Amino acid sequence: MKKIFITTIALALILTSISFASQVTDVELNYSEGFTVAKINIDGDVRYTHQTVIAKDGKPYRVIVDILSATHELGAKNFYNLPACPVKAIRSSQYSVSPEKVVRLVFDMDAERVYRIDSDLHSVSLYFSDKSTPKFANWSSSASSVTPSAKPTQKPQMKTASVPANESKSTKELNSAIDNDRMLSLSGKSSPVPDGPKVDKPALNNQTEKNNNDLAKAEAARLAKIEADKKAKSEAARLAKIEADKKAKAEAARLAKIEADKKAKEAAKLAQAETANKEVSQPAKKSVASKSSSKPAQKSAVKKSSKPVVAKTPAVNNAKKEDKSKTSRFRRNPVSNKIRGTMVAQFPKRLVIKYQAKAHRDPFATLIDESKKYNNPVEARIPNVEGLKLVGIIQSENKGNNRALFEDNDGYGYILKSGDKVRKGYVLRVDAARVYFQIFEYGWSRTVALNLES
Repeated sequence: MKKIFITTIALALILTSISFASQVTDVELNYSEGFTVAKINIDGDVRYTHQTVIAKDGKPYRVIVDILSATHELGAKNFYNLPACPVKAIRSSQYSVSPEKVVRLVFDMDAERVYRIDSDLHSVSLYFSDKSTPKFANWSSSASSVTPSAKPTQKPQMKTASVPANESKSTKELNSAIDNDRMLSLSGKSSPVPDGPKVDKPALNNQTEKNNNDLAKAEAARLAKIEADKKAKSEAARLAKIEADKKAKAEAARLAKIEADKKAKEAAKLAQAETANKEVSQPAKKSVASKSSSKPAQKSAVKKSSKPVVAKTPAVNNAKKEDKSKTSRFRRNPVSNKIRGTMVAQFPKRLVIKYQAKAHRDPFATLIDESKKYNNPVEARIPNVEGLKLVGIIQSENKGNNRALFEDNDGYGYILKSGDKVRKGYVLRVDAARVYFQIFEYGWSRTVALNLES
């Protein structure tokens, strides 16, 4: 029962998402006050993204608009017989069905154009600025889809029996057609089958199946190459980590060996000094024992000891002439077993330098103070185009020296000119009533225009 309940809820959610998906129903072209306006009519919620693709490999400059959570209901996919305007062709497809339905519209342009995009509750509009374009009659995809939209150079097709409009496709065929549209949209090519009444041509179906197989193989090869590159990178990183660990271990062993050698040399020096001290103390003890054998001699030794012994001892005088680097005549313990005729060495303590760090101070942190407070808070801010409002234009005799006055959401004001930096881009141009920005984001570049508010 639990599995049946969960399955029922999942089916209900799927049916709900299908029923609430928006529909792209029409595309219009019209001329308005020096702008070519491309309007996409949507039945339902309006959610979209847009991007541009520069002209390369024989393909024109393209503006791509993705309508999210929507289904393709234009009646045709490609439109070429358009009015004389900057938009030369419009290509559309059901770009994705899972995990979200996406309808993609590609506008092939005659050249790189600055555009502005707006939306309302039922449409998305693109404004292409070109005052040199003459006015043209309004165009609509719903009107042009009555007849097949084909390229002018396409040869006329042989008439054959058309497939009935009410004939339904299987789910497998529908998914295959959607995948084909998505792959053709990614490659930037138009659909090989002209939009219009469907015909029954075995040769054309075979060619389409062959193209689908080739595209599927190419996509599989691309995914395999990406997977191989990932594995190669991970293997290279693993080998680099192993090599770094080896180098770190070798360096640690080398430093440990140097430290052990130092300690061994110090221990050898200490042992040599101790041996020299013992050799010096043994003759002195023998002389003291021989003197203590007779009392008169002991008294004379006591009398002699009342005077400074160091000054009269030849061993001390000779020691002054010896190299000062020799430490055989020094004793490291001046308290016990003091022997006449020897010098007591005073070894100074080692100087220890200590670094008193500040509390919570990271020794590896940068010394650049990024928390410095500026007198003018605008100096530490980079304006964001998404939150700017154009409030004024300072015009100059030279159009390139115009300056624009902006205000952001926090109430800060900015004066920008052509070439000044903004977040993710720069100011492209300052006109009499409009400012253009060039924005670089996610590997794409787009031009954004802000109009002067009345």
